[in-house]
Amino acid sequence: MRIGEVAKISRCPAVTIRYYEKIGLLPNAKRTAANYRIYDQNDLERLRFIRHCRNHGMSLADIEKLLSIKDDGSALHDGDIVAIIESHRKNIKAQIASLDALLRKLDELVADPTGSREKADRIIETLGRRALTVPIMRSSRMILPERA
Repeated sequence: MRIGEVAKISRCPAVTIRYYEKIGLLPNAKRTAANYRIYDQNDLERLRFIRHCRNHGMSLADIEKLLSIKDDGSALHDGDIVAIIESHRKNIKAQIASLDALLRKLDELVADPTGSREKADRIIETLGRRALTVPIMRSSRMILPERA
């Protein structure tokens, strides 16, 4: 498959696929005589794994560690995997708690009988204040590649 087809199937922009290749998350693609990148099913599955992890907020550094453990071919590094996943679980729990607090505050503001302009101002103020403290899950579409 050429990069455009892989991008379409994986819903990952070609620029991001190239970036993942550049930083070593994806192996260097094979090339046609015309120098087009060619990917196989293994590359697509690896890309899906990367995208799944990114969509759930995992860092590129942690994804790289998990893939290196997978690629190692030796005995499973259970302690390393558990440490990465425990750290990720902690981040997810903090995000859930923060989002729950934001949801409760927004519910209060929406239920408040105050006039619509004042209510709108308070909602916008709350969202702005919370935007600084709420970790954001990765979108299902990555626009620009993130640096590790």
